This record gives sequence, structure tokens and C-alpha cells, in this order.
Amino acid sequence: MESYINILGLGITNSAIMELLNIHNILCKVYDDKFTHTYKDSKGNEFAPFYSLEKFFEKNTQNNHIHRTENPKRESKQYQALNTQPQALQHDDTLAIISPGIPPNTAFLAYFTNIMSEYDFIYNLLNKKNKNFFSIWISGTNGKTTTTEMTSLMLQAKSGGNIGTPLAKLFMQDFPYMNLSLESLPKVCNHNIFLQDSKEQITFNPTHSVFDVNDFQSHLSSRDSESLMAQNQCKKNKTNQIQWVLETSSFALHYTNFALPNLYILLPLSQDHISWHTSFESYLTDKLKPLVLMNLAKNPKKYYACIPKELLEHEIVRSIIESFQGNLLLYADSNELQTFLNYTEEYQNLFKEPFKLDFMLSAAALQFADIAFDKTYIKQYKIGHYRMEEKWLNNILFVNDSKGTNPHAVFAALSAYRTYRIYLILGGDAKGAKLDMLYPIISTHGTKVFSIGKDGTMIARECKQHNIFVKECHTLSYALNEIAQELRKDNLCKDSLMNENEKENAPLVMLSPACASLDQYKSYKARGDEFNELVIKIFGDFHK
Repeated sequence: MESYINILGLGITNSAIMELLNIHNILCKVYDDKFTHTYKDSKGNEFAPFYSLEKFFEKNTQNNHIHRTENPKRESKQYQALNTQPQALQHDDTLAIISPGIPPNTAFLAYFTNIMSEYDFIYNLLNKKNKNFFSIWISGTNGKTTTTEMTSLMLQAKSGGNIGTPLAKLFMQDFPYMNLSLESLPKVCNHNIFLQDSKEQITFNPTHSVFDVNDFQSHLSSRDSESLMAQNQCKKNKTNQIQWVLETSSFALHYTNFALPNLYILLPLSQDHISWHTSFESYLTDKLKPLVLMNLAKNPKKYYACIPKELLEHEIVRSIIESFQGNLLLYADSNELQTFLNYTEEYQNLFKEPFKLDFMLSAAALQFADIAFDKTYIKQYKIGHYRMEEKWLNNILFVNDSKGTNPHAVFAALSAYRTYRIYLILGGDAKGAKLDMLYPIISTHGTKVFSIGKDGTMIARECKQHNIFVKECHTLSYALNEIAQELRKDNLCKDSLMNENEKENAPLVMLSPACASLDQYKSYKARGDEFNELVIKIFGDFHK
């Protein structure tokens, strides 16, 4: 049989891995439901839908399509074995690189017995040539992209991962001459044992192998980063070290059991992707997994981690933290981090929350790990689109927070604008997360809610239970039209210009949905773009 590598899911991540493999004349067998039939391309790569694997499984009378089979929701301490529903009649032990978005309880995974994450695959390659390699991973529920961008800016380093550049692309840029062959590709254990429950992943054999990082600490305090000596050191690091700052999702962490960063930065966590992880406890253990793996390294003291103190409320987190042998910084909030950094008022006031926390955590983590960086670069940073993006139109403030896809993000947005009279658009796919934390702040400030999307009915029902004004609108267009009518009823719209004091009590229309967008849109960006277009269309001539 012709040699090949399995590719499970062909998104941005695995497309880059396929490109890397093909450059080295390694063929791929690609599975993705975007394909309707099996075929080969001109290079010899084979493409097939996942349901083509049905012939390798026992018949399941309840569901004929194994790629759509969903196991019952598992408790955090119990999980039915992945390969028992349905039973695979044969297996493929060839290396299979999995797309991070594929849920771990997907039945067809039972067919593959050598599953590896993007991170593990690339770091296994780096393991052979990591003399000058240094990486930082940034994870959390909210703020990952902002913190990753800020960190890479202050380091003048490359960024990637969830932020847009796949690891395979970074690898091709920085290691263009590294030979790759099937014989050199890593051999791993049956990773199906790690696919079943995140809680099971915290227990590894003591001999389990992990990525051994290099000690690239500059031994130069980052407090001196504005000195000429520090700037020269940063330039030296940029020339001689390969630095990656990677935005890292809980999905990627779930499937990763070898790769490790020099520094792991974890932002605050709240309920997110619960339908994927099946419980908040499982979500937490995936987010804390790097600390578990760091303990298995030859020298855990070469690893650094920054973790929110509030996570110690959870027993599973306490057990991981208490046993951690690496260097640990626990933090409460941006004020505590500012005390640690002792920055001037100029830097304290560069950003408002929640972006202030992103900056303070980035700088504190780098200083804690004794990594040279230049904080003056942060003055160049601009907050990205779809994240509390403001626009004034006809004396109404519109806030596009389409990237606010979970309750914690919405809570931060509502807190930042608490003096305004808020008309809030909530809804989409809640991904199994509870929105309970939002209702007290919505109720206290008299915020009016307009629900949309898949979970709009649930949100409307829960708002009514909390005596919150709510209208179930289903679509963004209908919601904004209803808000326009409500603004007229409330008589909050003025033709005249507002002074600064009036602006602080002005009407504010906010899209901060606390939900994913895929039930109605291609992405949160598409949802945000439609919001911007509708604002102009509906409110452009609001006073006429």
C-alpha cells in the first residue's frame, strides 16, 4: 500500500500541514464532510467524506451515519468508551493529524489509533531541531487574540495558532531546509485513550514523554526594557532566537499531549464550548493541561505559567496547581498585576478594561519569566475590529462586540458601559453555556434585551424569569428595527449635539451576543459586518 498520512478535517490548520507534507513528497488521505465522494488530486492525495468509513463499523440501527453519531452527554467522571458506540471492525494505525474543531466523542475517531494534534506534530518535528526555538502559548475564554497580539508586538516576535497563521506555516517559514520523510515522522501511542474525557487526560504514565524546552531566559530584567542595553538584547534575541507567540484554544489543548511552551499565559475562564467539552470541569482540565505536562519534563523549573487565582475555587484546578513543579504566577486582576509591574500612570491608562488586563497580564508574564521585551511598542497597538468597537451616529453610541461569544465577554462589555442606557442584542448558539451571570447586571442597570438566533427563545424565557425587558427577535435585522422603535418610545434620541456629560448617559445599542454565530452566520466577523451595515441603513436618517 502507498505510504500516506491521514488528515482528519481540512480547515486552515490541516491545509497548512498538508502543504508541508506535500512539499516533502508525503501524500495525504484527507477526510472531511465537505467532500461528497472519494477522489484523488493531481499530486496523488486522496479525499473522502467521513461517512465513507461506515463500512468499517458495525451497523448502528439508531443512526446510519457514524459521522453524525453523538454519544449521550457524559458526566465529568464517567464516559462511555469512544470505540464502543458503534464498534469499529478494523483500524488504521497510520499517523492521523486531527483538526482541533472535531469533538472528541465523534464516533469515526475509533477507526484511527494513531491520532495527533497539530501542536504535537509540529513540536515533534521541532524536537529534532529546537536549539534556538522559544514559544509562548496564550489561552483563556476572552482576550486571547488581543493578548497574543500585544505579546508578539512587545517581543517583536511571530504570532500564530488560533490567531490566523497555522503552526505548519510558521514551521515552513523558519525551518525551510529541514528534511522530512515518513521515517522521521513521530510514532505515538494510541491517543484514543486521551480522546474520551478531559478529566482522564490529567493522569499520565510517569514515563510519558513531553517537549523539552530550551532555557532561553535572557537574565535581563524586563523592567529595564527601555534602556539601550535592553533594546540591544531584544534585537539580539530577534536575530538568534525563533520566537512564536501562539493563541491556543481549548480544542487544541484537548488533543495535545506532547508539545509545551516555555511560558503559558492563561486568561480568566468562564463557561464556553460546554457542548464540545461536555462539562465546565472538562473545559478547565483542558485549559490546565500544560501544567500537568510540564511536571513530566526532565526539568519542570524551565517552564513558566500565569494562572488566574479565581480558578482555585475549583477542586480539580487546586489539585493541579498544588502539584505543579514549575514557576507559577497567580494573579487576581489588572490592579494586582500593575502593582507587580509598578508601571507609570502613562502605561496604566493606555487601555480600559478588559484590554487593560490583557496588556498588564502580557507584560507581567514576560517580566515574571525574565524575558526581555520593549513595552514602548504597546503604544502602537490598536484594538481589533468586532471587540467593543465604537461608532457614534445621530447621538447614539453603537458598540460592535460580535466577538463577545460567551457570558464573561458580555459581562465585561456591560461593566465598561454601565453609565449608558443599553439596548443589548443577545443570542446565537450558546454552545451549552449558561448565561446566569449576566442577568443580575442586566437587571440592575435596566438594560433592555433583544434576543436572536438559535438560543434566542431560551434567552427570552430566562430574561422574563428575571423580570428583564426582552423582545424575541430571531434575526439581527428585526432586532435593530425593534430597538429603533423602542428608542423612539423612550424618547432618548436628540437632534442637538451632546456635551460630554450627556454622552455618558446616552443611549447605547450593543451587539454583544454571548453566543457563537454559526447558527446564522459564517463567522462572528460576518455577524459584525451585518450589524455595521444595518446600523447605517436603519439609523442613518434616524431623526428624519
